Amino acid sequence: MYLFWMLLLVHHVLQQPNGCFACVEQEKIALLDIKSAFTRQEINADPYSIFESWNKNMECCSWDRVHCSPTTKHVRSLDLHDSIYSYGYTLNISLFLPFRELRSLTLSYNYFNNCIPSNSFGRMAKLDNLEYLDLSGNYFDFKALSSLAALGSLKALSLRDFWMENEFFTNGSLNVHKQSQMISELLINVVVALSKLSKLKYLDLSGNYLNGTIIPYLGGISSLKTLDLTNNNMNEGLDHLNAYQLWSNMSKLDNLYLLGNSLNGMKIIPFLIIAPSLKTLDLSDNNMEGSLSFKACQALSNMSRLENLYLSWNSLNEKIIPCLVGASSLKSLDLFQNKLGERFSLKGLVKYE
Repeated sequence: MYLFWMLLLVHHVLQQPNGCFACVEQEKIALLDIKSAFTRQEINADPYSIFESWNKNMECCSWDRVHCSPTTKHVRSLDLHDSIYSYGYTLNISLFLPFRELRSLTLSYNYFNNCIPSNSFGRMAKLDNLEYLDLSGNYFDFKALSSLAALGSLKALSLRDFWMENEFFTNGSLNVHKQSQMISELLINVVVALSKLSKLKYLDLSGNYLNGTIIPYLGGISSLKTLDLTNNNMNEGLDHLNAYQLWSNMSKLDNLYLLGNSLNGMKIIPFLIIAPSLKTLDLSDNNMEGSLSFKACQALSNMSRLENLYLSWNSLNEKIIPCLVGASSLKSLDLFQNKLGERFSLKGLVKYE
């Protein structure tokens, strides 16, 4: 999650608007169309709306959340997160097609409904410069999301806190286990479709009730460098999976975030099999207690490239330290809120913070 926002920040810094040059007229008209479409749905007008600065008498490159190229004057980054103040608006993909140099588009937490054609996102393939797309916190239909496979230029995709507008997910008729299984099954086709994106390096699926059955399909996205599975149910559905085959195609994965998945010492093993390739591993706020199993400890000891390890908010004891001796590249280690005792020592670790 954090890397995604850092990548966007880099884009924004490089594309800071310059009020001294004029924006492209066609794109200014398109931006005003977006303002009209989004504000028309508002029930209660927000006095601090992002659209307050979208004045037709001003250059559009100076508007809030709009970033233009200083050379071509085209819009390169558009941030529309949390910009609609009523629920259930149907997203019109056509609104964004005029921005041919668009690299970054954020549409998160607008609670768009699922009433869009199944190939809607496929139409965005015309935006062949689009690299960053954030669709988090919306109700898009899973079939429509499969059409994201057409966005061949995409490098980062965020689908965190994703919900489907379905009575089973909103009226509490399903328990967490059933809900987790159903969402995982529905999202499998989306993940399979995403495996066609050869440039995709970042995928955020945090906060989605996903269980471990989706892992083999995530392994099909071989280009991934960062995978965020924070706050899911990865502890479920792992028992019948072959841990040694799950990640065979993910040799490029550098960063794996598994915070808040109720994983215990045995169930972290499938995730540690890819340890030799990882630089960052977050296992904070799980159910790890006491000392790790021999296999888990051995896997951690083989993490020769690991630089950042987060183990806070567990109940691990001081026996975790010998498991890290082989992590020769370790620079940052977080053991906050564990049961290490007063006499534990970091002796033997090469580097730590």
